[in-house]
This record gives sequence, C-alpha cells and structure tokens, in this order.
Amino acid sequence: MRDKIAKPDITTVLAEVASAVVGKFEMKALLDQIINTTMETLHAEVSSIFLIDEEEPNILKCVAGSGFAKEIVGIAKYEIGEGLTGTVAKTGKGYNHKNPEDHKQFTIEGKKVWKGKYDHIQWPSGKSEFRNGIGLPLKIKDQILGVIKAENKNPTYGNFFTDEDVITFKTIANVIALTIENARLHQKAEEQSKTLSYVASAVVGQFEMTALLDQIINTTMETLHAEVCSIFLEDKEEDPGILKCVAGSGSAKRIVNKAKYKIGEGFTGTIAKVGKEFNIKSLKDLENLEVEGKRVWKGKYDSIEYSSGKSKFRNCIALPLKIKDQILGVIKVENKDEKYGDSFTDDDLDILKTIANVIALTIENTKLHQKTEAQSKKLSAVLSDVAGAVVGKFQMKALLDQIINITMEMLHAEVSSIFLIDEEEPNVLKCVAGSGFAKRIVGIAKYEIGEGLTGTVAKAGEGYNTKSPKKHQEIEINEKKVWKGKYDHIQWPSGKSEFRNGIGLPLKIKDQILGVIKAENKDPGYGDFFTDEDVNIFKTIANVIALTIENARLHQKAEEQSKRLSGALADVASAVVGQFEMKALLNQIIHTTMETLRAEVCSIFLEDKEEKPGILTCVAGSGWAKHIVGSAKYKIGEGFTGTIANVGKEFNIKSREELENLEVDGKKVWKGKYDSKQYSSGKTTFRNCIALPLKIKDQILGVIKAENKDEKSGDYFTDEDLNTFKTIANVIALTIENARLYKQIEEQLKTIAAKAAHRINNQVTSYDGIELDLLDEVEAKESKKKNLRNLLKRLKNTTENLKSMINDFKNYGKPIELVKTNNDINEVITNEIWQAGPPESIKINSHLDKRIPIFKFDAGRFSESIKEMLHNALRVMQEQNCGNQINISTQLIDSNVDSSEDKKYVLITIEDDGPGFPVNFPVFSPYHSTDPQRTGLGLATVKELIEAHGGTIKLSQKKEQGTHFEIQLPIIGGVL
Repeated sequence: MRDKIAKPDITTVLAEVASAVVGKFEMKALLDQIINTTMETLHAEVSSIFLIDEEEPNILKCVAGSGFAKEIVGIAKYEIGEGLTGTVAKTGKGYNHKNPEDHKQFTIEGKKVWKGKYDHIQWPSGKSEFRNGIGLPLKIKDQILGVIKAENKNPTYGNFFTDEDVITFKTIANVIALTIENARLHQKAEEQSKTLSYVASAVVGQFEMTALLDQIINTTMETLHAEVCSIFLEDKEEDPGILKCVAGSGSAKRIVNKAKYKIGEGFTGTIAKVGKEFNIKSLKDLENLEVEGKRVWKGKYDSIEYSSGKSKFRNCIALPLKIKDQILGVIKVENKDEKYGDSFTDDDLDILKTIANVIALTIENTKLHQKTEAQSKKLSAVLSDVAGAVVGKFQMKALLDQIINITMEMLHAEVSSIFLIDEEEPNVLKCVAGSGFAKRIVGIAKYEIGEGLTGTVAKAGEGYNTKSPKKHQEIEINEKKVWKGKYDHIQWPSGKSEFRNGIGLPLKIKDQILGVIKAENKDPGYGDFFTDEDVNIFKTIANVIALTIENARLHQKAEEQSKRLSGALADVASAVVGQFEMKALLNQIIHTTMETLRAEVCSIFLEDKEEKPGILTCVAGSGWAKHIVGSAKYKIGEGFTGTIANVGKEFNIKSREELENLEVDGKKVWKGKYDSKQYSSGKTTFRNCIALPLKIKDQILGVIKAENKDEKSGDYFTDEDLNTFKTIANVIALTIENARLYKQIEEQLKTIAAKAAHRINNQVTSYDGIELDLLDEVEAKESKKKNLRNLLKRLKNTTENLKSMINDFKNYGKPIELVKTNNDINEVITNEIWQAGPPESIKINSHLDKRIPIFKFDAGRFSESIKEMLHNALRVMQEQNCGNQINISTQLIDSNVDSSEDKKYVLITIEDDGPGFPVNFPVFSPYHSTDPQRTGLGLATVKELIEAHGGTIKLSQKKEQGTHFEIQLPIIGGVL
C-alpha cells in the first residue's frame, strides 16, 4: 500500500517528458531529464541509458546514468547481443530481476547473458551494490534505439520492482524513445544548418586563391621536407592549353606569374599531358629524361630561377593535379632537405599523391567558389532562414508558408507549391501550401503516387526543369508523357494557362519520399527560365526543407500525443483519486474515452468473477450503448465482445461490413444480439469502432469499446487512436481494479470492535433500565416475584446479546453471517418501539401493514438496526430540543421498481421532524457523525446489516428539517 500511495501517477511522468520534448532539444539535458523522471517514477536509486552509436551501429554506448551507473557514462560499450544490455537490444525484450542471483543466472536460448563487464568501475571496492533491476528496449516500431534500465528499488517502497512498475515503465518508454529520436532529428537539422552556415562563412573568408595556394605550398614543403615547391594551373576559360606558374617557394618563387608551358611542352607540360607522376633523383636524370622517345627537359626558365647562372636543382617529385580524369595542373616538389635524405623516396611520392587529391579538390572548390561567391552568400542566408524555421516554427502551417516564401525569393519565382504524402492515405499527394496561381488548389489538388507529373516525381524520386509550356506538357518519364493538367481549370479560371516554366523536386530523407516542391514562372527580370544553377540551389535547400518538414511532423506528433495522453490520463487519474464509487467511476471513464478519441458511443463490459464468472455484463455506456447497460450479457467467447475477452487482443473495425464478416479462428464472431435494443428504429447506425480487453497482467477484467468516430475528426479510428486507447486502457483497467479493491478493503476495514462497542452502549441502556426497575422492586414494601422474573429474563437477554457481540469481536474482518428464520417483522418493530421508551414530549407513531407475511430474516440483527435508528432520532431530538414526532411504517410492495423481476418486498419508512442532517453529509459512511463524541458507526452498521439481508436503505431529506429513511427488504420464503 505504501508504494501505491507514494508513487507519482503516470500523468506527471508524461507531462514531464512532454515538457522535455518542447523545451529541451539539447541531448545531454534531455537524457538527464529522462534519468531523473525514471528514478522518481519507479523509486529507483540508479538509472542508465544505452543508445546505439550512429557511427558504430552494432555498438551500444552508455550515454547517461545516475548512482553507480554514473561511473560508466561514456565508458561502457556493448556489442548488440553482448551481455544482458546487448541481449535486450538484440531481442527487443526486457527483464525484471528481483535479486542479484536472478540477474547473474538469467539465460536466453539456454545461455547465460550477464557479464558484469564494468563491475570493477561501478564498484571499485569489489563488492557489487546491485539488488534488483528492470531493463527495457527503447524502440520506435521495430527500430531499436537503445536500452533503459532502472536499478535498486528504494527499500521504503518495496523489496523489488513490481510487475506494475514494469507496465508503467513500458508506457513511458514509448514516449522516451520518441523523445530521444525527435531530439536526434532536431539536433541533426540544427547541426546541419550550423555546418552549412559555417562552411559559407569559411568560403567567404578563406578561399581567396593566392592565400590558398600559399597555404598549399607551405603545407607541402613542411610535410615532405622540401626546399622548393611550385604549382602550375591551366585557366581553361581565359588561356586553355597553357600551364601557368601560380605559386612557388624557394627558387620557384621567382617564376610565379612568369613561367608558362603549353601542355606537352617541357618537363612540366609533359606531366600534364601524360597524367603520370615522376621521381627524379638528380639533375642528370632530369636532363636525360625521355618520354615517348623524346627528351622533355628544357630548362626554359633557369636563367630566372638561378640568377647565378648555375642550377641548384638536386632532385624532385612531380605529379599532375587532377579530379577524376580532368587535369587541373601540375605540382612539383624539389630538393629534399639533406638532413632527411639524399633524394625523395617512393614513400614521399605516395604521400604527395595522397595530399594531391585534397589539393586538387581544394583548388577546384576555390575556383567554383570564386565564380559563385555571390550565390553562396545568398544560399547561406536562405539556409539560415530555413534553420530559423527549424528552430522556431514547429507549427506546420507557419513552417510551410515560410518555405514557400523562401523558395520564391531564392529562385525569383512567381509561383511555388508543396505537395505532401498524406499520412492517412499514403498513396496520395495533397497540395498543402501554395502561392500565386497554385494558391487556388491548396487543400483541393490530389495526385496518386505515379499520377501526372507531380505524382511521377514522387514515384521516380527525380526532378525536372521545363523551360516552356510545350516542353512541360511533352515531358516524358520512362517513355511516357506524364503531364495531365488535372487542375488547370481551377488555377486559371479564364481557361488560359499562365504557366511559362518551372522546376520540381522530390522532398526526401534518404530514400523516403515526403512529397514534391515546385517553383514556377521565373521572374523575367532575372531570366527567361530557371537555369541548371537554380536547380542545384533548389536541390541544396530541398534537403534542409525535407528534414525541417519531417522534424516538424515528428515534433507535432510527439507534442499532440503527449498532450492527448496527459489530458486523458489526468482525467482518469482524477477519477482514481476522487471517485471510488464504481458507478461514478465508470461514467467518468466513458466520458474521458469519448472525449479523447472523439467517439460518439462508448461501452464497458465487466466480468463479476464471484457472482457471475465467465459472463461479461454491460456496466456502463453512452449513446446507443446506454440502452443495454445492465441487460447486455455475453459469455466469454460469445459474439464480438466475448471474443475480445477470449483472445485478449485489440480490434480496429472500419465498417459495418468488416464487423459482420470478422472471423477469428475460422468463425464469424459478430452476432448483433442486442441490436433491437440499441437501435429502436430497427436500423443500425454503427459505422466503425475500436475495442480492446481491459486487463492487468494476463487477467482479463472486461472489454471497452469506442464506436463511431466523429465524422468531423475522420472517417474512422486510426492506428494512432488505437495506440492512444491502449495507453489509457492500462490506466482504466488499473482504476477499475483499484476501485474494486477499495470497496473490498472498505468493507473489511469496518472495525468489528468499534461496532461491538457501539452495540454494547445500546445494551448498557437496557442494563440501566433493568437497574432502575430492580431498585424500584427492592424499595417497594412488597416485591412481586413476577416482576423479578421479568427483570431476570431481560437481564439474561441483555447478557446473551453482549456475549454475541464479544463473539463478533472475535470474528473481526469476517463477512456478516446471518441466521435467518421465519419471523414477523411488524412484531420486531413493535418490540423495539416499546423498548425505546420515549419521553412524554416525543411520540412514536406506527402504521404497520398487516398484509406482510412471516418471512425469513435475522430478527436479532434486524432489531439492532431499528433500535439504532430510533435511539439516534430520540437522542438528537432531545439534545437539540427540536421536533416531537417519529413515524414508523411498513408496506407490502408487489414488485421492485428497480428491477424487471416480479418479486415482493417490505418498504419500511422511519421519519422524524428533528433537525436532520447537513447537506451532502455522508450519512452511511463509517466514522462520520454529527456528534463529535460518537464513533459514526451506527448508521454504517445499519446499512451493512440491511444490505446483508439483500435490502437497501436510503435517506430522503424531503423537508427543510427532519429525516426520512426508506428501507427495502426482500421477502424470502414468505408464509401468508
């Protein structure tokens, strides 16, 4: 009990995780939040999270931890399948180990999996502090993200983690997994934006060609321990076929911007022509070098390089600078520093080959940058805007509008549109945003994947650039014309197309197509059509746009799901805390379920395992299901409802036809047993439903169904609705079972000792009367034996009653056992009126129906109830000097108004004109009394005794003051 009282409800947990999603995208802060939440929820002393490493997808790394697990954060690693942690990730199954031995001996497929690989780090003393623990995989659908563990249950809350803890942990683990994945996606998008922004700033600041070439010269000389280095490049646009010295050090510095060779001329030109490397060990080797039978060395610029007239050349390595098969130029490294060797080695040549690839790429990248510097600045600004949208706008409509504006501005387009794959119809693209003439088809235009030009782009995953209306209409993909003009009449009501040109691209993440984005009608001030350069720019930002849209969707889903679950679970939780009366609780659940799932109808069927085992009875319902509450019953396994309880699985039925044709184990299950009651018109109004068993562990409590999705919210219930329903169903089942247990506990905890004490007080009153009568007899001049015998009989009866109460005290906590014999209820009431002995100021009036037969009831126990009620009324009326009448009556009733069954019962009314009870006072609740000096067990005991007889008692305050009790007692075994 202590654990249940102290444990925070699941609503708080989900609310905290939801706030982490909204407010904490920085991974470390998020993981710390999850660790804290896990420990607080499960009363754990230790928690840890292992995530699959993105760079090593077969490795789990400990990324967060508390308690002794904190020692292995950033250290512990397991391969998938290694140890207990790796096994959880591999199998996707969790564990609950209640002691160290279970932990160490745990086997899967006949093999022990525990390793204790990092025990020496967690517990340097050598003594393990592990007592118990649970571990679960973190997964989204079938994708494992990692493992989360909670260890060492706080002893204040239990000796180990319970199955209820595991259910709670599973519930929040789904939200935790979604939160981590969402944060990763957000972090990737943010990092990508920052990286692109950083590269753009690097291009602007450090790609000036002269500085770059000097940097290459210095790096090469330092790496290879050379004294001289030179770079020759071909300017294909200004001076094609000519290699010009653009950078140099040492003696080569003197020929920068002066030395020029035709490709194929001299040693330098030959390197560029043949595209191969050379390692020259001496000047003589250089002078005698032949290629294709001809000496290649010329010494064309020796007079400039060596002003003394004597060459200082000793050795060199040289090779072409190329990207794929394209020659950019030549790099030469000369005169190995004699401290490091007599000449360049083959290893030196290999090193130069390695860095030459980077050098060539850097030079080419710099050339491209110089050509497109303005474009890069603009692209940087655009990507900055998109990054701003990622960080600041998770509301989808605002995000899409932002993307449309960026696209038009960037490409100087007059029109732009976005089509996204519909989540509920994954084969359909819908126009979700647009500008210009495309604005007219937003929310209207739809294409199946593969239909028209838009659908074909989504199917093929490839874009287009059409430069005129004719080319647009004649575009072919896979040898078929794809253009349809399906919505031309909406875009151009005049009937005349305004389309001039356009580009379209798929929006995709990896190989997943999200939709299509289009830009149309290039502003004539910037060109006649979109260029290939425009397409490349569009491709660049489309990647960020796709990631942005997907991230926003994930965030929105997580936020909506968290809010929905938090709200639903909050309602159910408040019902648990505030309403243990079963009828009110069931009505609360019905209301919460309908509101959460936007359903028109809801019903709950429960099994009463004690009274009617194997039978599901409708105990609560709304809409048409309200008509079958209390009457609809199914055997477990019978009909759709009974089948759900029998197989223990959920169903999502999307039409009446699907329900009628549903088969389980080869048999149709639907019966429509109560359709005539539910649909008074005779015509069913059923459209769709989701249904699932209410269960705790493997114990089925009943079935809950939500029917007819509100048509404003959708055509039928989605899988997301079903998942939401599953989540709250766990709490609903726990709530119902908790209410049942509460009722049982309330009944059991009515203290027999207190009841006995209360009854003894009533009996003492009898002793007081006997004592007074005995005193009168003693003081009388002549005592009568007859009076003494009567007093002795009364004394004996009172003593026997006391012994009976002591026996009740011994049987504390046991159900009330009645001894029913044939008795006259009117006689029992008359005797109690006589024994009450009211004062002269108060009159007790009786109106007893003589038609009431002798029937079976416990006269002794029932008389206690009448005695209690009369004594209460007399005491209060005398103490407060209010009222002077008590009326008690009996009446034979032929049928019970609360039941369709034909049976007889006695209606007993006891009313007075005393002060009455305060409004909403819990009259029959134990330990509640208007007199602080009394125990408050009197009327609670009366209610218990009458209900034990199968009867009912209620208070009807019909006047401003006074009380009016009505008792219904069934007549069993009546004798007329």
